[in-house]
Amino acid sequence: MTTKTKTIPEVELVFDMVMKRGGYDYSETTKSAIWAEANRNAKLRNLALLYLVADSGRAELMLDRLNAEIEAVFFTSPDN
Repeated sequence: MTTKTKTIPEVELVFDMVMKRGGYDYSETTKSAIWAEANRNAKLRNLALLYLVADSGRAELMLDRLNAEIEAVFFTSPDN
C-alpha cells in the first residue's frame, strides 16, 4: 500500500524559497530540519499563505514580509 503525503502549499513555498536563497546543496538532515521549521512555524506559514492569496496590489508587500521572516528565521545567526 502506498501512502500519499499531503503537502501544504505554504510550507512548500517557504521550503523552496529557503532552498533557492541558500544557494548551495543542503544535506538531507538540513533539508529535513528546514521542512520541519517551515511546517511548525505559524508566522512563516501565515505570511506564505497571505502571499499566495494576495491580490496583485498587495503581493509584493507580502513577499517582502515573507522574505524578511525567512531571513530572520533561517539566515540570521542566533547571537545577532
